[in-house]
Amino acid sequence: MHEDGAIDWTGYVPASHAAPHVEWIWSARGRAGDLPTHRVLPDACADVIVVGDGAAFVVGPLRAARVVDLPANGALTAGMRLRPGAARMVLGVPVGELLDGRVPLADVAPALARRFELARERAACGGAASHAATRALEEAIALHVGGSAPDPQIAALVATLWRDGGQRVPQLARSVGLSERQLRRRCGELCGHAPAELARVMRLRRLLRLAAARPHDGLASLAAAAGWHDQQHMTRDVRRLTGLTPTRLLRRDGRSVQDRRAAGA
Repeated sequence: MHEDGAIDWTGYVPASHAAPHVEWIWSARGRAGDLPTHRVLPDACADVIVVGDGAAFVVGPLRAARVVDLPANGALTAGMRLRPGAARMVLGVPVGELLDGRVPLADVAPALARRFELARERAACGGAASHAATRALEEAIALHVGGSAPDPQIAALVATLWRDGGQRVPQLARSVGLSERQLRRRCGELCGHAPAELARVMRLRRLLRLAAARPHDGLASLAAAAGWHDQQHMTRDVRRLTGLTPTRLLRRDGRSVQDRRAAGA
């Protein structure tokens, strides 16, 4: 059993018609004969995933890292990562109901599941079997949302947290024109997380991005840049979210499979 090293992955940014709701489309394949495992980190996103020729399923936002197995037979796992706040519109259910869960796509969004199956059949018939799942996911979501826009206040909230992970809930509420009570309700329904929890997860994502861009910075500098009060605060949150210390997380390349590009990309 190997963690991460026995996985081949690729990914790409979706076309413009899907991009308002989809952050990343990815695929991963464990090398045949191996039993690859992977630590999936909280990222405030829900994913629609399909393994091999199986039916699609939804994995809700995570509150803590989860170690998962990829198929040992080399079957392709493909996924579509929905932007924070997008899953409510795409799937039609409050995202809090999906938190830490895994459910068949047909159970929560039967129309989207049907569109995916039809798109996968077309992609496979077109001679693109190896890319059928990822292309079908992208096509299905574009047809399903029909040009609709994400919730503007939650989109503004996520953008604010990307820019400044240190803002607290009262500041965040004011920045998007909501009361704190309204923000908590909207965050729970659209993101699955409470505002403070969402901010914590987004700080983790900022940390990983900053560490990749500034590999020579120390932990104290990265903690401040990501929005934590100090390094101790960062260490506590990173342990809570990932099960690892910041040093171990960054040493092992903390990206989830669904964040990674193909080698050399």
